[in-house]
Amino acid sequence: MCFSLFLIIVRLSTNFHIMLRTLDYLSLMLNIAVINAQSIRPKVCCLHDTIIDRGLDVVFLTETWIKQSHGDYGMLVNQLCPDGYAFIDKSRKTKGGGGIGVVYNKKLKMSSISVSAHPTSFEWL
Repeated sequence: MCFSLFLIIVRLSTNFHIMLRTLDYLSLMLNIAVINAQSIRPKVCCLHDTIIDRGLDVVFLTETWIKQSHGDYGMLVNQLCPDGYAFIDKSRKTKGGGGIGVVYNKKLKMSSISVSAHPTSFEWL
């Protein structure tokens, strides 16, 4: 069984960190990033380019600070996702800020699931 994990932390700008992980498990190679975006709105083009430049398959985003009810939501998602990618997210129901999302290559099958728990101390998708 082959398993390797590679971790790089890159600081792109103030409070914008990318953790890149390459996972090689039984000939499955995925490039995965975890990004605390602290609002994707001003960084949407940079995120889009990072996905392409790094060949990322899955990008987990925290602190997206967007809601589907925002008038520019569709435009942001279109600018964020390269061709062949999709976006799933869940915004914070109370207060501003928060929100999580996943940008993923459509070749991977991903979906949001429902669970009966209703946590109040964290967000889940």
